[in-house]
Amino acid sequence: MEEKRNHADWSDCLIFYDAGTGCRAGTSARKDEYDLLSGDTVSLSDPDHIYHVRCSYIRQPMVARSSSFSYCIPTFLFFDDSLEKLGVSQDYREKLTDCYRKLDSDIKDVYNGLSAKLQCLDTQHQGTAYFSPDEGGFRFNESADISKGLGAGNTFFHESAHMIDWLAGKGGTNITQLNNLTDAAQADYNDAISSIMGRENCTMEKAQNILSDELWNNPNESNCVSDIFGGLSGNKVSGAWGHRTEYWATRDRSIIGKEAFAEITADSACNGRNLAFTQKYMPRTCSAYRAIMKSIKGGIQV
Repeated sequence: MEEKRNHADWSDCLIFYDAGTGCRAGTSARKDEYDLLSGDTVSLSDPDHIYHVRCSYIRQPMVARSSSFSYCIPTFLFFDDSLEKLGVSQDYREKLTDCYRKLDSDIKDVYNGLSAKLQCLDTQHQGTAYFSPDEGGFRFNESADISKGLGAGNTFFHESAHMIDWLAGKGGTNITQLNNLTDAAQADYNDAISSIMGRENCTMEKAQNILSDELWNNPNESNCVSDIFGGLSGNKVSGAWGHRTEYWATRDRSIIGKEAFAEITADSACNGRNLAFTQKYMPRTCSAYRAIMKSIKGGIQV
């Protein structure tokens, strides 16, 4: 068991019932109630009984038919509960929960720890989705996100990641700025261009064209790489996805790291192939991203 944290929304009482008698399972040597955090595991062993598992986060009792039964409160149940508070629809919530299950444990813990602070201001927004520090939340369109080519839920995880980046920062400076994520992205871009120039014995301009062709040949998989390398090159390197040149020109250099953080989060949740492509072309950025998520997780006060 991990160390208990004093936060009511993260704990619950899990009770095992004998399916035949309706009585609680357990002996004097074994507790039948557990105050658990998300991710904690308990075990019961009794070959003669079937157990019902009841927990307020589970809408219908689950049944255990194993003589050695381990049960872990799924972290997605906490995420699903927070989505309901954000005001998203039931169908969309189910899609987002499916995406959430794909995340690694550090990202899940970050979403769980900061869920009470996430603010979704509009789920039917007409126009480009965005997060605004001044407004204290993000806006997007559920229907458009469900049909998005990058995977259902991509926009939600992108915009909520922007808010997490802001929430985890200090003194108005995002955590991606504090950890210089833009520098990692710049190093990845430099490595990619240098590698092509060496391999092809060509100029930088030719290398940029070759890299752009590689991105266009993988239109959706390259969405993050296309956008970030586009921002670093004034869109001299770009694929099917990205921001307009004017977007990058009117913002300071830290926007590169902010967008990389949001896009890696979204691909982690919504499309493993896209994430694998990003890991191939932007290994330094992905490594720095994972370190930042661990840092956020370690700093969450619950």
